[in-house]
Amino acid sequence: MDETAATDGIGTTPDIRTSGYYNLFNSNPFATFVLDPESLKVIEANEMAVAQYQFSREEFMQMSWPDFFSPEDRSHYLKKRTAGSLCVPRERVWKHLKKDTSILSLEITECPLHVLNKTYLIAMTHDVTDELRAKELKTKLQRQLFDAKKMET
Repeated sequence: MDETAATDGIGTTPDIRTSGYYNLFNSNPFATFVLDPESLKVIEANEMAVAQYQFSREEFMQMSWPDFFSPEDRSHYLKKRTAGSLCVPRERVWKHLKKDTSILSLEITECPLHVLNKTYLIAMTHDVTDELRAKELKTKLQRQLFDAKKMET
């Protein structure tokens, strides 16, 4: 790929794929997105994001970050974003929608990323869906065990 011809999808800056960090980004085991910090448009998504969300890279490039949030989480996220914070630490579990409309429960970390004299926003997700389901099942089984013991006495 000719580095001088590459663009980030906005058409104004060099493509992050030309940086030495692209392989590290793309092979990250967590779904990771590079976003335009102003519009929140998805500029790049790594292989794990494609696998987890089931959108193609091309589909991701047509979307903005808030598109993934469930409606109730989207309004909370946008309020946080308008508060001026560039970093969103893992403060809660967010709900994201996959292509098939099933829900992912995620911890999300966002921070500025400076590449090739341009500032982007990087968003990395940690899927906790299975962990939450396991906790719910454990709680349910503990309740059933407690109720069964109570009936014995």
